[in-house]
Amino acid sequence: MCKVFSVLISWIKKQSPYSSAHRNTICTQTGYFLAKRNTRKITEQLCSRLLSKPSLCQASAYFGCCRKAEFSRSTESAESFVKYSSWQKWPQKKRPNQLLPSFEDCFSNDSLEQHLREILNHTSVSVIRVTQPPVALDRVVIISVDGFSPINKLGDRCHEEADCTDEPVDMGERAVRRWLFDHQKKAEVTKIVLYGTDTIAHQQRKLWKILRQYYEHISKADFIFFIVHGQSFAIAVHLLANITEESWLKPDTRVSVCSMAAISTGLIPNFVMKYPRRETTTRQERTMLREIQDLCDASSYASQVLRRNVEKCLTHPHTKFTLCGSLDDQLVTMNSATFSLITHPAICRLEFVNGETQTNDFVSHLMSTALLMRNVGLSDHGIIQEISLFLAGNMYIGDGHTYLCKEPAIYDFAIRHALETTKSPRRKVTIEHSDISRSINPFHLPWKMRGFLEETQRTKKLKAHALCLLDEFRNWRPITNIFKELKYRLEVIVM
Repeated sequence: MCKVFSVLISWIKKQSPYSSAHRNTICTQTGYFLAKRNTRKITEQLCSRLLSKPSLCQASAYFGCCRKAEFSRSTESAESFVKYSSWQKWPQKKRPNQLLPSFEDCFSNDSLEQHLREILNHTSVSVIRVTQPPVALDRVVIISVDGFSPINKLGDRCHEEADCTDEPVDMGERAVRRWLFDHQKKAEVTKIVLYGTDTIAHQQRKLWKILRQYYEHISKADFIFFIVHGQSFAIAVHLLANITEESWLKPDTRVSVCSMAAISTGLIPNFVMKYPRRETTTRQERTMLREIQDLCDASSYASQVLRRNVEKCLTHPHTKFTLCGSLDDQLVTMNSATFSLITHPAICRLEFVNGETQTNDFVSHLMSTALLMRNVGLSDHGIIQEISLFLAGNMYIGDGHTYLCKEPAIYDFAIRHALETTKSPRRKVTIEHSDISRSINPFHLPWKMRGFLEETQRTKKLKAHALCLLDEFRNWRPITNIFKELKYRLEVIVM
């Protein structure tokens, strides 16, 4: 085993077409695979034989082995790795998870008179403010719509667990009860779990028939909490559009759509090009994947139906969308997770920063500032779409796509967004007709960044964020090639 692994290491290091990050990923997965067979024995052999000639590729392989060793409670191999390796900086203290931008930054807590004065003086552009929660909140309905991955073995790649269907609705219930306890209220909570394993159109018809059985609960509810993840975003929006069209909702019913890693404009380009044809086997799976790929094209039927359903949902003044994406998501870009092609005051966009990934402060701050500008009604000049291509997580060891469902702060934010803010004004949904499938011109990023920085001068809060971004950019020392390329494109902003 150790001889085979040594040959693989030497071969991978000679492959010039592969980037260093790609080579490290292959080594990590190889070490993880070998350690899976016989964790303790193989890991000790690798540590004893290959540590004499350290390299970055070998370090990645050891990390994969020790990661498996920790799962198998064989700590001796992991301790020997940390003891004899020169990469002792790896076992760092985990930073806390972050959900950006904050609720206080997105919504003003000033009085109406002061808020109007700020708008007239061009020091504020937000149209939704913080308000007192509703007095009557007796019935709450939580609807969890679970998606289905159309690609074999995708659940293993994304580290999905067997109870992923029930976990979001349980997390949502705990978040609702926390909010009720903090505001000294009591309510009857009804949980509805919807799950399907077919095409989007078929699931919409099937789950709508099931949801009609809960007409009495939904029509009497004071607060409806939708929890969606991944592919189920299009399904949940269709169900809510039907509920709104058939006038199930009371005029003062609060509705929240908490979306995590929504597939609104397709998957990441590398995944679509590399994995689907090799791993899809059945006709049904190929049809489902084709539906997801059609979302990349703004002129496709699937994209038009999705945007039309969003417009129907937002006709209700108390419907709020909270769209959250992860910076290390290995399947869905931030551009797709936050549905950046549409604009409406009732849509709030967030980013989740996992403390374990140690994401660079400049990149996370740049993305959070762009999302904040969209939340307060300003344009991000396409920065979200440009930066999203640099943030694809690791397909083999990353778990950013499913980690979102386990973060309580996302559920708490969505509830506060629906219950503690004013109703949205009657505005039409603005849609940007852009083809996501086309390659992005690298020369456009500096000009978009210039317009982005000019837009931040409209408010005092955004000015402070812009100054902080410039300081962080000057101190930024990227390691990976993809972030080095990003810094090279943005060098013009400090000239």
